[in-house]
Amino acid sequence: MLQEQPQILVVDDSPGVLMLLKEFFTREGYGVTTVNCGDSAMSSVKDRIPDLVLLDVKMPKMSGFEVLEHIKSVDSAVPVVLMSAYTELTSVANCLENGSITHYISKPFDLRGLSSLVTGLLKTPQIALK
Repeated sequence: MLQEQPQILVVDDSPGVLMLLKEFFTREGYGVTTVNCGDSAMSSVKDRIPDLVLLDVKMPKMSGFEVLEHIKSVDSAVPVVLMSAYTELTSVANCLENGSITHYISKPFDLRGLSSLVTGLLKTPQIALK
């Protein structure tokens, strides 16, 4: 019996970041869905809850924090890693404190480090926060 690939949703408004992460994590053996805005992320999560989300903070129209709130309303156990080139430490610290995000990484990021983080998060059972 074949085990289904873990599914990663990558949300970023940068086409280069989307392409890089899709190619990299596909080669690593993951199923990868990429979307370039918050509305598309919310639709994607509604259609299928991913095993993990890599989420850009600063996007046009809808911030990553707004998308995060929607994801957590659908399934509070989905691990979410916020990514940003902009340091919004107060907001990030609040998300880490209340458990709505699993990790925060600064851009540019190291792919091997990100891969280790993703692998670790997907191997760790997630406990739903109620």
